[in-house]
Amino acid sequence: DDDHSLSEEYAGDIISTDALGWRGTVALEPFLNNNAFGMFTGSTLTIPFLQTSENFRGQINEKLGMMPYPYATSASESQYDGIGGPMSPLAGYNLAINPNSNNIDAALEMLRTVMTDEFYLNWFDIAGQLPPKPALLNEDSVTQHELLGQYVDTLSIAAENAIPRPVTPIYFQESSVISREVHNVVAQEKAPEQGMTDLKTQLQDIEESYA
Repeated sequence: DDDHSLSEEYAGDIISTDALGWRGTVALEPFLNNNAFGMFTGSTLTIPFLQTSENFRGQINEKLGMMPYPYATSASESQYDGIGGPMSPLAGYNLAINPNSNNIDAALEMLRTVMTDEFYLNWFDIAGQLPPKPALLNEDSVTQHELLGQYVDTLSIAAENAIPRPVTPIYFQESSVISREVHNVVAQEKAPEQGMTDLKTQLQDIEESYA
């Protein structure tokens, strides 16, 4: 009876309840065993791995498609700037120099090197890591990449709509609460409105305790 619940035409027999326990590499097994039509992945590194699996046998480009994250609210309908549409989480690596190092000059040279376009493109070619500059996805070495080139359109959407995760001192505490309450709703242990109301209350309590 909740206004935010799916209508009856979508109820039942869409996905196994086992999927509620799938996460990360755990979701890969049912996908490879043909028990799931698709899987969520937060990294292009999954593609080189799948390429070598027995299921794809080197034919991943013919068998595997990629799409942006689905969304319920478009950017034009969102009440928040920069939120809405096919968002993707912005993540990466942080590099720092030990101030007590005896090789600070060499460390600085290394940092300058990893901030060049040449490094970004080589890193994409070798490891499949997306460059932090979306414009580089238009380079020939990217669009013509033997394994990842055909997915560049989707990767570009992800890069252009990236949003940083709110990594604050209470990020992991709030993340745990969000995961639990969303899981309760998806598992139909709570109605959507009740689950999100409970979540809002818990998040407010956490933030007020750190105010």
